[in-house]
Amino acid sequence: MSNSGMRNLLFAFVLLLCAGVLRAGDIDLSRDWRYAVSTDANTVAVQNNICHGNTVYGIAAAGYNLLLEGNLLSGNGTVANAGAGILANVNLSCVAGNLINGSGTYGIDCGGSLATDIGSNFIQGPLIGINAGGGTNIRVEHNYIQ
Repeated sequence: MSNSGMRNLLFAFVLLLCAGVLRAGDIDLSRDWRYAVSTDANTVAVQNNICHGNTVYGIAAAGYNLLLEGNLLSGNGTVANAGAGILANVNLSCVAGNLINGSGTYGIDCGGSLATDIGSNFIQGPLIGINAGGGTNIRVEHNYIQ
């Protein structure tokens, strides 16, 4: 897909996010993007996406009542830019059942999140599996980190 096609596809994602739901399955958003999926919203589901080779984050989410589930994230971010498979600056949300492989500094960076569950994720390869530093009422359980 051309770069202009990717930009149009990302623009369509933003429109879906504003509508309150994102369910874009099996789409590879790659190399030319800093963030494959970015949201600052409420009551949004980010499910079943493939995010590979993004410069900083595979998914960057900020907001409340978000569900980030069942996503495949590979090779996003580097140690030099403190990237992550998933950046979740969220409140009253759930990050579960994601497969994260080969991300830079963090598999999941949820530092600063509030009242959020981080569970049942498979994380392989980053420098730090899950960063919950600075969070309040964060529950991190049943994750596999290698």
